[in-house]
Amino acid sequence: MDDSADPILNLRWRERGIPAVPVRPALEGFGRELIEEALPRQLGATTSPQFSGGGICCRIIMPLVIHDDDSGFPILEEEDGR
Repeated sequence: MDDSADPILNLRWRERGIPAVPVRPALEGFGRELIEEALPRQLGATTSPQFSGGGICCRIIMPLVIHDDDSGFPILEEEDGR
């Protein structure tokens, strides 16, 4: 493991038991917009939602430290300053 690499969040989220929708929904709600547009643009996340009949599974991978584009310094830190 590379100790110099910034930590990442690797999240797998699954919902089951919702009304069966065999294909990707045509309408875009807030949650879908957040997953597919806001997380990648705002936080540098990679998202991969997969819709199946009666549920959704989504993988979200994103850095836990966000760097200021101008300075290269982190703008989000742990509370103890590390």
